[in-house]
Amino acid sequence: MLYLIRHADAVSGPVDAKRQLSAHGHAQVKALSLYLKKAQVLVPDEIWHSSLLRAKETASGLCDHLAWSVPLVETEDLRPEDDPLIIARKIKKETKHIAVVGHNPYLEFLATVLTTGTPTPEVIIMEKASFLVLGKIRKNELGGWAMISHINADLLMR
Repeated sequence: MLYLIRHADAVSGPVDAKRQLSAHGHAQVKALSLYLKKAQVLVPDEIWHSSLLRAKETASGLCDHLAWSVPLVETEDLRPEDDPLIIARKIKKETKHIAVVGHNPYLEFLATVLTTGTPTPEVIIMEKASFLVLGKIRKNELGGWAMISHINADLLMR
């Protein structure tokens, strides 16, 4: 399994690496965690997150609320402007269950690459605090993944 998670809502301000989660963002992480606990989602072997604080806080918040004791791995090539093909190729070789916490437009491009083999046009929309589950259906191919489920924390909070 592969989990793609868009970071939760961050405080307003200039776009930079130090923007942290807002109060709403923390509530989104909690709501998403409650849902994932009830859904009995498989615990990933590792969580890869970008170097931006809001992604790291989302990843660590999920671990705290779900009591996941898995490595949080700050991973290069997960920033909003990075090329999703780099991580897609890395994921293709991975045998572990990975959760990737990142940003848009990157995650939408990555999800599209994994499910269709090409980054555009985007076929999957990821709002803040979205959790997308992908399963491998064809080995060693970009486009070899299928969407299993997709949920957004704000839908859970209504």
